[in-house]
Amino acid sequence: MPIPPPLFTLRLANDSDTARQDIAAATDALIQSGYEHPRLRVIAAGETLTTETISTLISALRKLREFGGAIELIGETVPVRAAIALNGLLHIFAFPLEDHDSQCKLKIRKHHYPRYGMVASILVLLILLIRFGSYYNPWRNHYDPTFF
Repeated sequence: MPIPPPLFTLRLANDSDTARQDIAAATDALIQSGYEHPRLRVIAAGETLTTETISTLISALRKLREFGGAIELIGETVPVRAAIALNGLLHIFAFPLEDHDSQCKLKIRKHHYPRYGMVASILVLLILLIRFGSYYNPWRNHYDPTFF
């Protein structure tokens, strides 16, 4: 089993041109490092997360995805977390924690369990109907002369 590449962390204290340059420089350094699946964790602090920084993060993500990498975006302050959530960046910067095969196996297992439960409940219902159905049959004593 191959050793996973290290996770590099970049902390952005504010939203400025130097922060965007740091993102680009960290991305280029990760690509040049030669790791198979480069991963970058960006911890953003400050007052806001501007569109220029978001576009820089998205272009860095595109570069890293060419090499099978990913970026994890974490908001350290409430306004940054709100900007991440409102812009839908949680879905764009989804950090792959497991490989694709194990996620597919989990999806298959999730879909089979309701089917098994449904089949089991139908079988229990049929068994109960067969077992107790004869006791509640209104036509059971139809041919009995004392029935009427």
